[in-house]
Amino acid sequence: MYLKGQAVKQNYQKAFIWIQKVAKQGFPQAQALLGTLYSGGLGVKQNYKKAFVWTQKAAEQGFPLAQYNLGIMYHNGHGVKQDMQKASIWTEKAAKQGDANAQKYLSDMSSQSQVTSQNDQQAVKVAESFSEIQKLLQALFYLACVVALIVVIILFHVSLYKTMKKVPKDKRLFPAWFVWMMLIPVAGLVFACMMLPWGVPKSIGRAVIGNAKAGKSARSLFGLGLTCVILLTIINIISILEIPLLGTLLGIATLIMLIIYWVKVVKFRKVYLIKGEESDRDIGSRC
Repeated sequence: MYLKGQAVKQNYQKAFIWIQKVAKQGFPQAQALLGTLYSGGLGVKQNYKKAFVWTQKAAEQGFPLAQYNLGIMYHNGHGVKQDMQKASIWTEKAAKQGDANAQKYLSDMSSQSQVTSQNDQQAVKVAESFSEIQKLLQALFYLACVVALIVVIILFHVSLYKTMKKVPKDKRLFPAWFVWMMLIPVAGLVFACMMLPWGVPKSIGRAVIGNAKAGKSARSLFGLGLTCVILLTIINIISILEIPLLGTLLGIATLIMLIIYWVKVVKFRKVYLIKGEESDRDIGSRC
């Protein structure tokens, strides 16, 4: 009566006093109501922990309203640590006894769960799609790198071959076609040892005898060529020992050295061999 203001003026404090007395006698309805007063701060200072204690007492006696309220407390973490599993258990108990609020709660949670599941499935599909795209891009990048490397290697050998062909046959330390033998896996290392430090530098050096500057430029290729051969040898050993990171770093260093070697060879051919031939032709035509 004090709680609802029936026949008397509404007074939550007096309602709390009388309901507490009945609750202490073990009546579940009063215990559930006392829990509601503590939870809402009606007639007493709001206290979620005490609200939980009294609501739990009523719920354990099978009172459906208290079971539903207890489930909501577990759901929201009011007066107790949030526990969605226990929230579902207590709400299901209330729903089985016909509590409409509990039934609605379970229905809403089921719908929300389905939506969440669908969203999770969509998120997984999107993540998988991005993963596939990332893998495809990585594969394309690696393919582009391999193609670029093959093109560089072929152009490098073409330049060496053209340079060797510009050298008179009697001046060549080794035949020009030895350049292509360097492309043979493993065995090509032997031809690289022959051509890079000695074959190419010695041959072009012989072709410009009498030109001190050209001779010095040719001799500078010996050190570069020897460095490249040493690096290539180490890379072959590392590939057998399976040390990928070190192999990659040495591979990059070797590529840089080969490019420097390549640039010097091309420059030498254009400056000393091709221009030398043109000068010889001019002298011949004048004579």
